[in-house]
Amino acid sequence: MTIEEALYQFFFKFLNKERIYSKTGVVSDVNTTTKLCNVLPNDGVPMIYNVRLQAVKDASDNGVLIIPKDGTECIITFVNRSTAFLAQSKEVEKIIIAGNSESLKDILNDLVNDALKNAIIQTPCGPGQFDAATLLKFTTINTSVNNLFNS
Repeated sequence: MTIEEALYQFFFKFLNKERIYSKTGVVSDVNTTTKLCNVLPNDGVPMIYNVRLQAVKDASDNGVLIIPKDGTECIITFVNRSTAFLAQSKEVEKIIIAGNSESLKDILNDLVNDALKNAIIQTPCGPGQFDAATLLKFTTINTSVNNLFNS
């Protein structure tokens, strides 16, 4: 290796490398269509625009999408000098978990509304069903699932 090659590798590896770091701030202007928001950092630097709500920018609706509440505290992480994503938020407005054509919310709703509420339980005395108190609990659980996923 020549001195020129060694210097080039040194500068490329140590001086030209982009730093990856995080900042804390406050979320504003959340856009669920573009999956972007703005963040006002706590360290006094200007607003950071077009912060991704997901780390990986993808045309599909697959994966986990956390929609923060406007005005909530957050941590953003930079992928490079000009691209950041929302790593954590103190308060969440909505959570979307989906893969291909399935969503966790739909699966949980089907479990509670169809499978559990209509289940037939085999007993020594013949087929039975859940009592009214248990069915009420299933309804409460289903409401909680819908509230969590903000339907």
